[in-house]
Amino acid sequence: MADLRTRTLTDAESDEFLAVFGAAFLRDLAVFRPLFEHIRPIGAFDGAELIGVAGHFDQTTTVPGGLGCPLAAVTTVGVKPDHRRRGAANALMRHQLDDQRAAGVPLAALHASEGAIYGRYGYGVASASNHLEVPGRAAFRPGVEVDERPVREVTREQALPALHEQYARIAAHRTGWLARDAGWEARTDPGTARRRGRAPVRAAPGGPPDLPGAAQVERPRPGLPAGDRDAGRRDSAGLRRAVAVPAGPRPGRRGGVAQGRGR
Repeated sequence: MADLRTRTLTDAESDEFLAVFGAAFLRDLAVFRPLFEHIRPIGAFDGAELIGVAGHFDQTTTVPGGLGCPLAAVTTVGVKPDHRRRGAANALMRHQLDDQRAAGVPLAALHASEGAIYGRYGYGVASASNHLEVPGRAAFRPGVEVDERPVREVTREQALPALHEQYARIAAHRTGWLARDAGWEARTDPGTARRRGRAPVRAAPGGPPDLPGAAQVERPRPGLPAGDRDAGRRDSAGLRRAVAVPAGPRPGRRGGVAQGRGR
């Protein structure tokens, strides 16, 4: 493009940002509006027209040795269908990586809808996901210790302090785990989850009064069998060791997360 340029977007341009992001995926993605204030948005312009967008959350991730490392959690990357293959995505990625290098952020990570795109920018596969089905009332294997304390469902607001405390404690020793911040809370807000077609997260603590343990439970999304659960970051191998599951897990799916560094 003769007049292609990129720059940081302002809050006043949030509607245009969301319109371009939605056009890139041929969907109305206005449900991402609550997230806009938590990301650093940039745009690619052909003259005065916004044709592509990208953003990232300022995050930290655990690296070997238990240290926290600054990381850019890349999100909302998209280019209008009628402006693709003209260098807009390349310009956005270069702008983003240059900004991160200038800010001293050594790592960037993203979930790739098309993994083949991002290798040219220094990204590579960092993890894989798995999908498991566990039938109701599945028995634990012999030798598995079962906590006798009751499980009680609580509101999201009641559970958040315990979830944050436990996640931070565990993440400090789990390489690749991301910190949780207000952006995470916005992404898992029940209203946002429903508008994105996801089931809202429910919280179940290990019992009153001090919530010694807490877990999030996501109910099946419409259209999925009742037993389906997205394993996400859960330790699926540990689940297989603990629960007697008659049917084996589905084959693992690779390429869910990409990680790279600015050059």
